[in-house]
Amino acid sequence: MSYELANIQLNRACYLLRKSKYILVCGHQRPDGDCIGSMLALKLTLNSLSKRVSCVISDTLPPNLWFLPGIEQIKSGKKKVKKINKFDLIVSLDSSSLERSGLENLKASTSPVLNIDHHQDNSLFGSVNIVKLKASSAAEILYDLLLKFEIEITRDIATCLLCGIFFDTDAFRNPNTTSHTLEITSQLLSKGACVKKIVRYLLQEKSLSTLRLWGKTLARLSENKKLGIISTVLSEEDIKQSEAGGLEGIANYISCLPQAKATLLLSEKDGLIHGNLRTQRDDVDVSKLALLFGGGGHKKAAGFTIPGKLFKTKAGWKVI
Repeated sequence: MSYELANIQLNRACYLLRKSKYILVCGHQRPDGDCIGSMLALKLTLNSLSKRVSCVISDTLPPNLWFLPGIEQIKSGKKKVKKINKFDLIVSLDSSSLERSGLENLKASTSPVLNIDHHQDNSLFGSVNIVKLKASSAAEILYDLLLKFEIEITRDIATCLLCGIFFDTDAFRNPNTTSHTLEITSQLLSKGACVKKIVRYLLQEKSLSTLRLWGKTLARLSENKKLGIISTVLSEEDIKQSEAGGLEGIANYISCLPQAKATLLLSEKDGLIHGNLRTQRDDVDVSKLALLFGGGGHKKAAGFTIPGKLFKTKAGWKVI
């Protein structure tokens, strides 16, 4: 997207947000630090402009994100939004399609949709689309949008935005970290973003149950030498017994194995199998592999969801 086109889209988005009084903000299924951080940053900003904002996600909130200011105001585990047509505007953050939100009745709304995302498989489903493929995160795009409002970015807003950037860059280790990303990070730190909490809860602090779950995951690593893919699995029973939170950390961790062209983590929940694909190599595009299973994502981080269950056999784990 050219600078001129991006600026036009930002102005259109700003116009929609300013004229709307009651706004619905949604993210994607299996929400992560970028999704939740961006949702909260936008809600805090719009609340300061006297807008009524409802934030809804269809899954539970990751426990490691409960430190974020205002997170208790997100309605989680909702499959439908009551009275969908009462909203003047729907904002979709960090999601490549409305279907990925997991909210079944979004398409029934007659309200305009503002689509803010950075995934290469985004279907441009919005009335206004701000989709920047080179952006590190939805939070980075949102920062540029919030500057249009010419309001003070508070410490809480800065913390939420930095959480999104920190998460999606994997602590600035991913190649999607650009000079613009670091410039924004510097500005957010100058606004008082609480980086200590972000590092603590996203990187350092792990519960005993989470570490046990990681142990099971690492014990089941299997290498396909022909394809160069290292994979592992977690059954629904494993996850329920552990009472652990999200699995994003372990997916990134095993991707650092030097001999792997790509890594795959399969996890099971409610009759569905979720695949997390990662790679550290420039000559591998895991989004193309995810696409074969109806998923998508980025070149180095992608995912998919298929129906089925994980079943252990003598020859190894299988999907049935």
